[in-house]
Amino acid sequence: MDDNFIVLQLIGGVVFGVISAVIASSKGRNAVGWFFCGFFIGLIGLIIIACLSNLNEERNRRNYVNWQQRRVQEQIYQEQVKNQAFQQYTAARLDQHDQHLGLDTRPANQNLGYGGGANPNVLPNQGPVVAAGYQQPVQPPGATWHVIASNNQQLGPLTSQQIMALIQEQRLTASSLAWSQQRNAWCQISEVQELASLFSNQGPPSFPQR
Repeated sequence: MDDNFIVLQLIGGVVFGVISAVIASSKGRNAVGWFFCGFFIGLIGLIIIACLSNLNEERNRRNYVNWQQRRVQEQIYQEQVKNQAFQQYTAARLDQHDQHLGLDTRPANQNLGYGGGANPNVLPNQGPVVAAGYQQPVQPPGATWHVIASNNQQLGPLTSQQIMALIQEQRLTASSLAWSQQRNAWCQISEVQELASLFSNQGPPSFPQR
């Protein structure tokens, strides 16, 4: 009778140990260790391993979260690279345009604007403001005027010849604003005799060739 009881205990321990080991393995835990737990404490070991969390699911969840974070970081990095490339391309195109007109419009990107995109800290009747640390470029002789072009961009300092070129390109009109150190406020070009005369110097528009 005692031998049969011992054999039944051994068989029950092996059964509980195997079941505990299988469950532990499916949850990413040590199958050998849980086999002995199930073997020695039987049903209690089986209940304990059944209640424990699944390490495989937790590991997969952490991996998924890390993958999502890396994906977002890569997207942000790609957007930064695209924005930087676009800014460099735009700056290069503006530099080419400035070289063609003989202008330097870089200070206008940081300082005074007018209308849309204007600097809210600068009043319209104030003169151009130079950013701290910016070295003013060498001005050509007679370059004393600052103007607001048709795209609400400040240009200057300009000579009368450069203003004439902007008028011919239709970037300046008689109602465009101008300022110089001899004036206390911005005023329309038509109110400045020196600049208003430039409109009368324009030749007739050329007719398109057929």
